[in-house]
Amino acid sequence: MICRRSLLFAGAFLATSVKIPNLLAKDNPRRLALWPGSPPGGGGPDGPTDISKKGAVTNITIPGLEIFAPERPNGSAMIIAGGGGYKRIEEGKESNPAARWLAARGIHTFVLSYRLPIEGWAAGPLAPLQDVQRAFRLVRAHASDWQIDPHRVGALGFSAGGHLMGLPPPARLLRLMIVSTTLTGNQPARISQR
Repeated sequence: MICRRSLLFAGAFLATSVKIPNLLAKDNPRRLALWPGSPPGGGGPDGPTDISKKGAVTNITIPGLEIFAPERPNGSAMIIAGGGGYKRIEEGKESNPAARWLAARGIHTFVLSYRLPIEGWAAGPLAPLQDVQRAFRLVRAHASDWQIDPHRVGALGFSAGGHLMGLPPPARLLRLMIVSTTLTGNQPARISQR
């Protein structure tokens, strides 16, 4: 007779073995350079991009997007910027796992390798902002190629990447929500969108 614990273990094993190939099926992302030539202003590091054993990226000479395409796209997209204090980009621990998770759920995902200000770019601290704005323009420009609704492109960032994604967004990326905290008479606080 089969005990309940063995049956549960077998079910969990089968469920896991079925889901893992789906998560890894599209784990061969394509790369798209952000700029047709050199990034604006020039400058930057020399030599190849450096990736640590844990997946932290530095020495980014060609900023770009790693494209994680879903098997069954649902029309939405997400651009992800990893953190790292603007000294490195934590793609191995942050961006890539999130990209695989989102792609497995039908979301076209783009991991942004942005220029790091400390690497000698002429644009200095504006370099990463230029890259994120260019990334949104590229994704929207190619939306029909990737079966994406250009109005359903989101932003996700970790640490410094979250700061970068929170800087003034390209037009129509986010709606500004204004909550008035002043109450007039018996009127509740007003909420409006712009």
